[in-house]
Formats: sequence, C-alpha cells, structure tokens
Amino acid sequence: MLTTMLVNYAAAPFMLLNVEDSLECFSRVAWYGYFIVGGSLFFFYAGGTRSLNKAQAKRVYDYQKKVEEEKERQERQESVDGTAYESESGSGTATPSSSDETHVIPPFDLMMAERMEKHQEKPF
Repeated sequence: MLTTMLVNYAAAPFMLLNVEDSLECFSRVAWYGYFIVGGSLFFFYAGGTRSLNKAQAKRVYDYQKKVEEEKERQERQESVDGTAYESESGSGTATPSSSDETHVIPPFDLMMAERMEKHQEKPF
C-alpha cells in the first residue's frame, strides 16, 4: 500500500500537467511523499541499520535458545509440581503448561535451512 501511495504521489504532476495544480495537489495531501522518503533516509543514515541488525541478532538468539529448551523438554518429562523425572514409557502424568511460553517467530534463513535439511533427508 505504501508503494502505491508513493507512485500516486509521484505521478500526480504528470496527470495534472501544470506546476500550480501539482503544488496544490501536494499541499492537499500534506506533502506525505517527501516525509515518507525523507523519514526513511533520515532513519537509515541516523543508524537505523545498526539497530535493525541488533534486533535481528536478538531474534535469532531467542529462537535458537527456544529450540534448545524444546529439545531439553522433549528429553525429559515434567510432573505437575515441576520436578523433572525420566519415565520408562516416555509419557508423564500431565501435559506441561504452555501458557508461560513466549512465542518467537523463527528467522527466515534458519527456518528455510531446517526445512531444506528435512527435505534432503526424505527419499524420493
């Protein structure tokens, strides 16, 4: 939608074919095209790339940590009172609660790498 707005904003002078009408059109839409483009340029030149890279690194770390915790949880069953025990049959007395879990969206590159590994393991 943002792309459509910018294309319409940039195309308005070519449809109006008059400088005064074009300036009036820009003023009626509050010059939003210049604010969007200028705001984006300011964000990235002011260090936005570093902050986005840090956020992505934290997201990857959180995802990897969650995967490790899930593997540990699969290896052992937790009872209702929270003490860990190993069972012979592999089944515990109660299903662990998932209400305290935080949902982390997996990073695209890690998710695709996992899916490609699974796909390569399957025989044709």
